[in-house]
Amino acid sequence: MLVKSRALRLFLLPVGGLTVLATLVVAFALPKREPVYEGATIDQRLSREGKVPYEALVVLGTNNLSLLLRRLTYDPDKDIVLRLYGKLPQRLSRTRKITELVVNSVVRKEEQAEVAGRLLRALGSRASPVVPELIQVAQADGRAPAGRAINVLESIGEEAWPAMIPLTGHTNKATAIQVVRCLALHTTSTRLREALTNALTDPNPRVRKGANDLLAGRGYR
Repeated sequence: MLVKSRALRLFLLPVGGLTVLATLVVAFALPKREPVYEGATIDQRLSREGKVPYEALVVLGTNNLSLLLRRLTYDPDKDIVLRLYGKLPQRLSRTRKITELVVNSVVRKEEQAEVAGRLLRALGSRASPVVPELIQVAQADGRAPAGRAINVLESIGEEAWPAMIPLTGHTNKATAIQVVRCLALHTTSTRLREALTNALTDPNPRVRKGANDLLAGRGYR
C-alpha cells in the first residue's frame, strides 16, 4: 500500500520522473506469485480441459478466500497500471513492450476476476465467511465487480440472501435489477420471506418497493 501511495504521488513529478514512472508501470503490470495446489495454480487448474475435482475446488477456494475476493473486485477504471500508463508521454506509452505488458496485465486480471467468481460460486455456502465483504463490493460504484459479487452472493444461499435485500435500493438501476432478479428465484425460502417482510418498513423507499414487489410476485405478504 505504501508503494502504491508513492506511485500516485509521481503523477506530480516533472519529466525527470518519467523513467521512474515507466518502471512502476512495468513493476505493477508484472504477474504476481500465485498459490499452488498439487503443482498447479488456481488459473491453471481451472483452465485445464475436463472437470476439476470438487475436492480440489473446495481446497483452492476455502484456503484462498481473501485472494479470490481481491481478484473478484478488479475494476479497470481503478487499475493503477492503467492510471500510471495514462501519465506516460506517447514516446513511452507507444513502446511495443510497454503496451503489450499493460494490455496483458489488464486481460490477465479480467480473466482472474472471472475465475475467482466461478470458484466462489462453486463453493456455495462455504464462501459465506466473505458475505459482508461481497455486500460491500456490490454496494460500490464499479458495475462489473458488483455484478460478480451479486452472482456469488446468490450462489451462497440463505446465509446471504437476506443481506442482499438492501441492495434492491441501490442507486445503480442495473445493480438493483440484478439483485431483484436473483432474489425472485428464491422467495419460497422462509428465511428470505421473513427478511423481505421486515424490509417493508425499511427507511429507504426503494428497498420497501423492492421487498413488496418480490413478495407480491410470489403471492406472499
